[in-house]
Amino acid sequence: MEITSEVGVTQEVKSKIVGYLTTDHHEPHIPQRHGDVDNFLASARRVEERNKNHPHFQDLKRKNAAILAEIAEREKNGDLPKGTLINAAAAHETENLLESKVDQLTGLKNRRGFREDLTREISRERRAQRVAGDERGLYMVILDNNGLKEINDDPEKGGHDEGDRLLRATADALRTDGRETDAVGRIGGDEFAVLLTDTDPAGAKTWWERKNQLFEEQGIKISAGVSRINPDTIATTHDSIHNADKAMYGAKEVSKKPGGTNQMFYAPS
Repeated sequence: MEITSEVGVTQEVKSKIVGYLTTDHHEPHIPQRHGDVDNFLASARRVEERNKNHPHFQDLKRKNAAILAEIAEREKNGDLPKGTLINAAAAHETENLLESKVDQLTGLKNRRGFREDLTREISRERRAQRVAGDERGLYMVILDNNGLKEINDDPEKGGHDEGDRLLRATADALRTDGRETDAVGRIGGDEFAVLLTDTDPAGAKTWWERKNQLFEEQGIKISAGVSRINPDTIATTHDSIHNADKAMYGAKEVSKKPGGTNQMFYAPS
């Protein structure tokens, strides 16, 4: 089988189907040897097996199916040379996109994927044009598992297996009964973030009470901070995370005291 590198043609086709050029993301490397192809496809199959039920992965598979259908049609019409290994490139790009935006342990968005959601929601909130005094809006919650490092470092406490269980349980609790408009991500080793859209302080309090009940049922010790995102004063997505992060550390100081319980603190408006 002839193996050729047709990246330029590939970009043209993908831009027509999915609306972007691969240079806007990761330039796909098209394998040049049969062994490379086998390794790419084997890697893609492993990713698919781990994530086959994840909605984000299913969406990527649908996009790739459309790409491959267009490639097949163009090869049939003679617009593309026979043997162009776009299938291997698409499989590799699927892995790149999935691995770069989804946390493999929990299935939540990772920091990169969550920041994309955050940027989108800040733009949406800016268009909402809230009136002065309106407490409804976009709220950021940062959560941090208390004592996770100590658990990971101590085999008698369960070590990394128990640490991973707590992280997955935290992710499951954050996903449970969530609104479709809210975004959830794991943005650090023991740190999670949630965007609560079109809510107010009372709504954030209700959300925390519901989630904390799930945390306590799973034996999850956690601290949280919440901050309203004002799109007119927030300069960067980092600022949005930083304000809620500061409130979270205040909650952690209280919750880690002897006899302390899970806490959520509010950042100043």
